[in-house]
Amino acid sequence: MSTFSIETNRNHALIPTQHLNDTNLSLKAKGLLTQLLTHPTEWGGTLAGLTKLSNDTEYSVKKALAELENEGYIYRHRYRKTNGQFAKVNYTLYLHPTNLADNPIYHSTHQPEYNR
Repeated sequence: MSTFSIETNRNHALIPTQHLNDTNLSLKAKGLLTQLLTHPTEWGGTLAGLTKLSNDTEYSVKKALAELENEGYIYRHRYRKTNGQFAKVNYTLYLHPTNLADNPIYHSTHQPEYNR
């Protein structure tokens, strides 16, 4: 009987490939999503950190993030301080395009406050 095994190490990631075949995404957006999916669930990276992973500018990375958001691969949640000032942004990645209209967080009238 034959058996198959996969040899893995720390430099190996198994990711879905649906986004790689999505003709609505640019190569830059596909590459960025692939890069993001190789990190642990609670990675906590920053925009500056993403920019350092490539030779792209911050503007270029933001544009790719916006493209992924428009296609439903990323949900951007903005946090504000109690006084209404902008505090931070959290991104949620999806393995497949998601209709944000079905996301209860997207419709929430409650904006979580961020106190720092």
